[in-house]
Amino acid sequence: MRSGYLRRQMWTWRKIGIAAGVIGSAIILMLLIVDQLALPWIVSTADTVRVPSVIGQKVERADYVLKDLGLQVKDIRYQHSAEVPSGVVMSQLPADGSIVKQGRRVYLTVSKGLEAVTMPNLIGMSLGEARRALARSGLQLGSVSSTISAEHEPETIAWQSMAAGAPVAADASVNVSVSQGATLRMPYLVGLNIDEARSALSELGLEITTINERPTKAFTAGTIIAQEPPADSSVGGSAQVSVTLAR
Repeated sequence: MRSGYLRRQMWTWRKIGIAAGVIGSAIILMLLIVDQLALPWIVSTADTVRVPSVIGQKVERADYVLKDLGLQVKDIRYQHSAEVPSGVVMSQLPADGSIVKQGRRVYLTVSKGLEAVTMPNLIGMSLGEARRALARSGLQLGSVSSTISAEHEPETIAWQSMAAGAPVAADASVNVSVSQGATLRMPYLVGLNIDEARSALSELGLEITTINERPTKAFTAGTIIAQEPPADSSVGGSAQVSVTLAR
């Protein structure tokens, strides 16, 4: 009897020892998991930030926002832009929403505004020379009109829309007037309608002062069938232009 009792006692203590070992192993395993996985994750997430968007902000404001999050602003690059005002952030790297470590460098591109070029002096040039001079300066030739000018040789530039030597935006269009000398050549108006004739005359600084009508079957109603002064004649800048329309 006594030996059976002792065996039962020993078996009970053995089970208690096994249970204690299992519990101890579980505790050790949990500590290892916390040490190897949980703590590094907690530390790593505590040291990261989400990069905000600073595009469209003034560079000073962008610098403050990024540094306030523990990020560094390095190597700011400046470039000209016709769309973005000077001093405003155009792009950033890393992009908005990126998760990065604190202390990470953020690279910004900031607008320098419109690129300015110096307006060349076109007065006295031929139209071809003016076009080439504008191209060399990064500018374009805009509208071309004619004008009477006793001061400038015929077929040379007598007026330009932007003053020579002035700073202007690159790729801007420059309008010019070409001298026709002291007199103009009257354009051919017969066959045009009244709006077309007015447009042709306005390029020369002239306008229609008198409109007559005459019945005819040779032209469509509203078409110019006669003009005064005649086509290709020399006229002054104050010439009175008369046209006759088909009725």
